[in-house]
Amino acid sequence: MFALGAYSSDSSTAFAVMLVGSLITGLGSGAAVVIMHRLKAFWFLYRELALAFSVHILMGRLGSAVCFVLLGSIVRQIGLRSCLWLGFVVILFSAGSLVALAFIDQREATLLSSSPTLGSGKAGVVQRIKQLDGMFWCFVATIFFFYGTTNSFIANGPNFIATQYGFSEAAASIITGIVYDIALLAPLSGWLTDRYGNRQHWLIGTSILLFIGLLLLYLAPTAPPGIFILLIGMGYTCYAPTIWSSIPLIVPPDAVGLAMGLGKFFHFIGAGSLIAGAGGILNMQTATSAVPWDSFLIYLICIAATCCLVCMVVIYLNRTGGRLLTPSQKERDQGNVLSEYTPLRVDFGGAGQRPSKSGDELTVSAARPRDDLS
Repeated sequence: MFALGAYSSDSSTAFAVMLVGSLITGLGSGAAVVIMHRLKAFWFLYRELALAFSVHILMGRLGSAVCFVLLGSIVRQIGLRSCLWLGFVVILFSAGSLVALAFIDQREATLLSSSPTLGSGKAGVVQRIKQLDGMFWCFVATIFFFYGTTNSFIANGPNFIATQYGFSEAAASIITGIVYDIALLAPLSGWLTDRYGNRQHWLIGTSILLFIGLLLLYLAPTAPPGIFILLIGMGYTCYAPTIWSSIPLIVPPDAVGLAMGLGKFFHFIGAGSLIAGAGGILNMQTATSAVPWDSFLIYLICIAATCCLVCMVVIYLNRTGGRLLTPSQKERDQGNVLSEYTPLRVDFGGAGQRPSKSGDELTVSAARPRDDLS
């Protein structure tokens, strides 16, 4: 739709066609992210769950960065229309990858009855929402506040740095991009989360990093901003794999997909509404007054502080609700015969043998100790 809109000579028609394309893109990409989160929760619940989420997040951010760099560097040589068609070709490769993903998952569909992340599918949406407890809604609140804060800063960061520190627009964009550049450490964060557990402490730690980074930007306006933005980037990088890989651990098995969808919904709602609030503050500038950057930072600091408080509630609920976030991956896997299950490998600890495809036999096998599975 974007590529076709570029051929219209009427700007109103082109805008309408591209707007429809944008809406379709939003529906498709949002649904695809939720489905892939659901599949990762199923495939890797008893494997490296946070590591799987962190690698996915890293590849997504690297893909966005590469597309921005490549298309931005060749648009003058080949033109906007050619760039849009090139983007269409890239999307075709992505669609092909999703087809392969669906094939791999479907190939092991007969094993779904043994998955602890799959429910009966008989409950309606309202019933499943009622199954979600207070800890999940605290998770949703942290998603709302954390992503809203970071996205508000990223959206206005280049202008803030250029205005307050005297950098050029290009240099200010590079400094703000540290938040994304440090995403290269996301797999390390995911691995540490799986190895040592205590996800509730990771959540509050990332929120504190965000809060401290914003607070120091406000309190130390003469210090180099890159150091403080590095703290924000570290929090942003570690938060994503921790929060998304924790949701399958705290919700009922048949509500994982719904929970992921609600999380992404509040992610986007938080980003949109809090960015709008930040824009309202910055629009308070008048002809005789400067841009109220101090008010902007105070606004973000208050939201980050609220996120920290909600994370403290998560720690309390985890302590009183069975410590679901505390065990490491190894501790959760002890004695679980499904710990070796992914659609790519289903040997249940045996020497290259696969379990029976019969649903009845699989249920019986899954109930037996690991030593009996060969």
